[in-house]
Amino acid sequence: MFNRVKDYYYIKGGEPAKISGYDRYSMYLYIPLGIIARSDLDNGWLFNLNPEFDLFLLGRQTSGIDTEGSGKPTENLQHKGYGFRASARISKEIGESFAVFLEPFVKYWNIDESGKKYYSVVEFGIIKYKYLFEPKNTAMEYGAKIGVTF
Repeated sequence: MFNRVKDYYYIKGGEPAKISGYDRYSMYLYIPLGIIARSDLDNGWLFNLNPEFDLFLLGRQTSGIDTEGSGKPTENLQHKGYGFRASARISKEIGESFAVFLEPFVKYWNIDESGKKYYSVVEFGIIKYKYLFEPKNTAMEYGAKIGVTF
């Protein structure tokens, strides 16, 4: 999953300050655990319900922030979280060769804070140690599929 963290502003010492956004790529390794419940309705109509729990194993956030001056992005590992997915499909068989369907869905992730990536910088001749991490976050996606199967 790719997303862009937007620029945002806050007040620091009475003055507005800006934190610049960055590009971020998320990779999750997980085990999907779910079922598909299917019901044949009258006149060629079908109904499927598909709930799923996603057992999170490992995540890697690759952020467009260069902490080492090497041009390489920063990577943080994530170890805890979970996800849910659910969809319901209603379809109608048209003849013997194909069907049309409508399938609303929702996807949700709840991922804990990542490990910290430590680095050092020199500011005014003084070495300072800092770290970056991905904060605990949630994401929700919802929509619908419309399609034809044959």
